[in-house]
Amino acid sequence: MKTKPISPKTISPALWGGLACLVLALVLELLPTGVVLMFADGPGQQIPQSFSYFDLTPVGYGTWFPMLIGAATVLALILGLLCLWQRNARGLFTAWLACVGIGGALSLLHLLFSALLTGQFSPTIPECGILILLLAACWLVSKARWAMAAPLQHS
Repeated sequence: MKTKPISPKTISPALWGGLACLVLALVLELLPTGVVLMFADGPGQQIPQSFSYFDLTPVGYGTWFPMLIGAATVLALILGLLCLWQRNARGLFTAWLACVGIGGALSLLHLLFSALLTGQFSPTIPECGILILLLAACWLVSKARWAMAAPLQHS
């Protein structure tokens, strides 16, 4: 089965949209308000402190998801930039889609586990934004991937 050649008109909007979502997610991950940890200053008094996704303090307190989400976003951004130059590499698009999907799934798991462990669902705005942007990037990358694999129409 022949596949149609990649046309800049069909793949570029989804490709650029996926990259834009990843860049915006990375900006939100770099903000110092992404992860909130609660520290106790005595009985009944809690002090919230916020950290970046790339800060090692949440990792030291057992919150691994933000660092893994940040690493998946950076890797997905690198793979997306490689896809700009190697548009015929289907394996590269598949790896990009898998990496963005893993980042989106980890972001969703981070929200669910933090709600289960604390007993209250109170995500921060950057956490919700990162989840939405990673899921949007996953949709756009899959759209670019399937546009590339569409069969050639015979006239």
